[in-house]
Amino acid sequence: MSKVKNHIVIIFKRIIDDIKEYRGLIGAVVLYLVIMGFLFHTFCPVYAVFHYPCPGCGLTRGCVSLLKLDIDAYLKYNACAPLWIGLIIYSFICRYIRGTEIKKWNIIVSVVSVITCIYYIYRFITKTLPY
Repeated sequence: MSKVKNHIVIIFKRIIDDIKEYRGLIGAVVLYLVIMGFLFHTFCPVYAVFHYPCPGCGLTRGCVSLLKLDIDAYLKYNACAPLWIGLIIYSFICRYIRGTEIKKWNIIVSVVSVITCIYYIYRFITKTLPY
């Protein structure tokens, strides 16, 4: 087997191992999404309870819009989407391709979360939230 094929096999093995290890959590998340979608027509618990968007609201739509290169829509939903996309890509590379632990994970996630919250406060003050 070539080096590339061997490396791809290792990557898929790591992914499958994680799916097996976290299957309970994955099942709970899927169940949560089904229940929230059915009962409240939203997946955000903050929005379901308070009827007001949280700092993360619009991130999924923002990421999808950014990947489609629809910059206007991405800015409308949540301009922090590139930070989260970068975090996801970095995490994937570290965990599955390199097979290493993510260095300074807590710091990186904290910085991205704080930036997202600051952006949320700005949008809250300027009344430019996505809902």
